Amino acid sequence: PFKAVTIHPCMAWPFVTDYPEWESKKEKRITQLERVQQVVDGYIEVVPVDVEAGPLQCFDNMVLLVNEEGLLKDMEFNPVATLIVNDGQMPALEEGMGTTIVGSAVLMPRECLK
Repeated sequence: PFKAVTIHPCMAWPFVTDYPEWESKKEKRITQLERVQQVVDGYIEVVPVDVEAGPLQCFDNMVLLVNEEGLLKDMEFNPVATLIVNDGQMPALEEGMGTTIVGSAVLMPRECLK
């Protein structure tokens, strides 16, 4: 099992979640990948978080796992995840600047992907 932070679009702030290999002995065993795919509602895309300085530096060397087709599926805008991946700045969405995160996202240390 690993710990990660789940960030839903409607949340004021994320919360920590355990991602066990399976929920209980009665349920079908699912992999950690399948569990994350359930959270993001589809196939995952890895978005690196590289923060050089400032109050969000604690997120450096982490990744966001998001739905790879979230923009195509017109998923709800996720302001918290967007701020994290853009070094605390809200990108000019209409101008296509920065990275826009939509739908639920899972924030985890980069080394957990190895």
